[in-house]
Amino acid sequence: RFASLPIRDKLIIIIGVLVIGMLSTLSFTFSQNGKRILSERLNQTCQLSLRHVSRTIKDLLPEYYRTEADLNERSAPLGQIRQAILEVYSEGINGLEYAMVIDRNGVIIAHTNKALINTSVAYDDSVLFASLTDHYVRDTNETIEHTLPVYAQRADGSNVHLGTTSLGFSRRIVMAPMRRTTETTLSATFIITIISVILIFFVAHRMTRQIEELGKGVQRVSEGDLKREIPVLSNDELGQLAREFNAMIKHLHEKLYMQKFVSKYTVKMIRDRYSN
Repeated sequence: RFASLPIRDKLIIIIGVLVIGMLSTLSFTFSQNGKRILSERLNQTCQLSLRHVSRTIKDLLPEYYRTEADLNERSAPLGQIRQAILEVYSEGINGLEYAMVIDRNGVIIAHTNKALINTSVAYDDSVLFASLTDHYVRDTNETIEHTLPVYAQRADGSNVHLGTTSLGFSRRIVMAPMRRTTETTLSATFIITIISVILIFFVAHRMTRQIEELGKGVQRVSEGDLKREIPVLSNDELGQLAREFNAMIKHLHEKLYMQKFVSKYTVKMIRDRYSN
C-alpha cells in the first residue's frame, strides 16, 4: 500500500516520521534530564537541612537520654531540639509539610505538628529507622519523606544510634516544577512538530509539483501535442530536467515540421519531373 502512494505522500510520511521521532526523542531526553536535575537539587536541599538539624541535635540527644529520669531537666534539651525543628520548618523550603525528630525508642520527641509530639511511630517504621545508616527517601502517593539517622561515637570507636530526623514534603508541590517542565517540553514539541509538518508538506509539494508537470508533459507528448511546454518551477535538478524536456519538445516539433515541409517539396519535385 505504501509503494502505491504518490511520491509527495511518501516524502511527507518518511520525513514526518523521522522529524517526529527525533523531536520525541529530544523531548523525552530533555524532560528526563529536567526531572533528574530537579530531583537532585531537592535531594541536596533535604540533605543539607537534615544534616543541619542532625548536627544541632547530635549534642542534645545524649543530654535528653541522660535526663530521662528527671522531667524537669529533660525539658531543656527537648526545648532546644524542638526549636531546631521549628527553625528548619520556618526556612520556607518549598513543599515542606512537616519536620520531626524520633528517638531510638520510636517516640516522636519533636514535630512541627504539636499534636504528634510524644506519640510513637509504627513498629515497622521504628525498626526501619533504627537500621538506617545513611540518608533514606520514602516515596508515597502524597508525601516524599527524607530521613537521616543520628549517631554518636563511643570512646571505643563504635557508633550508637541516638535517633532520626525526618522531613516530609508534599508530593504534589514538589513535583509541580517537574510537571511544568514536562508540559512545557511537550507543548514546545507539539508546536515544533506542527510547524515541521507544514514545512515538510510545503517542500514536498514544491518538489513533486515539478515531477507532476513532467508527467503531464510526457502524457501530452505521447498524445502528439508538441506545442505546450511545461513550466519550470525551480532551479535545482528537477528544474534543469524540465528545461531539457522543453528543449526536447521544441526540437521534436521543429523536426516534425521540417519533415512535413520536406515531404511536400519532394512530392512537388517528383510531380514536376514526371509531368515534363
